[in-house]
Amino acid sequence: MLHSRKLIAFLLALMLLLSLAACANEDDNKEENDSNLSDDATTPDDENTSDEDTTPDGNVSEDESNSDTTEEGNVSENNPDEEESSSDAVQSTVDLTEFFDSLNETYDLSSTSDLDDTLVDSYLPGLKDISLVQSVLKAPMISAIVSEILMVECENSEDVATVEEIFQTRMQSQIDGGAWYPASIEVWEGAQIVTEGNYVALFAHENAEAMAEEFQALFA
Repeated sequence: MLHSRKLIAFLLALMLLLSLAACANEDDNKEENDSNLSDDATTPDDENTSDEDTTPDGNVSEDESNSDTTEEGNVSENNPDEEESSSDAVQSTVDLTEFFDSLNETYDLSSTSDLDDTLVDSYLPGLKDISLVQSVLKAPMISAIVSEILMVECENSEDVATVEEIFQTRMQSQIDGGAWYPASIEVWEGAQIVTEGNYVALFAHENAEAMAEEFQALFA
C-alpha cells in the first residue's frame, strides 16, 4: 500500500513537471511567433519608407541633372554662333590671282609684272616679315606709268594694320615726289587702300576707285 502511494506521488510529480515543460514550450513558441509577426509587420513599412524616401530624391536628382545638362547644352550650342558673330576674319574664299586676271581683262594691266624680293624690300619694307596666305604684288617697270596693284591676305588678323601702314607709306612716298611727274603724282593721290577682313589691297591706277569697288564686291 505504501509502495502504491509512492508510485502515485511520483507519477503526479512527473505529470506536473511535464505540464510545466509544456507550458514553457508554449510560452517560447508564442514569443517566437510574436517576434516573427513583429518582423513581418515592420519590414514592409521599412521597405516602403525607404522606397518613398529614395524615390523623390532620385526624381529630384534626375530632374536637376537633366536641367543642368540642358542648360549646358544650350550654352554649348550657342557658342559657335557667338564665335562666328564675334570673328572679324574673312575666310580665304577670294582668289587674288584670279581677281587680278579679271582686272587685267578690263583695264589692260599688261605693263605690270611681279615685284621681285629686291623691289619688295625697296617698295614695301617690312612686308616680307609678315605671314601671308596669298599675295599679288604687281607694278610697271616704267616709272612714268602708274599701274601698281598690291593685294595680300594676312594669315593673322593682328598683321592687317601693319600691312595697311606699309601700303600707306608706299602711297605717301610716291605722292611726296617718288612718282616724279606731276601727272603720276596726281594718279597716286587718287590711289585707294581697301581692307576686308584679313585682305588688304592698294590700287594705284587711273581707275583705282572702280577697282576698289570691284574688290569690295567680292566680299558683299
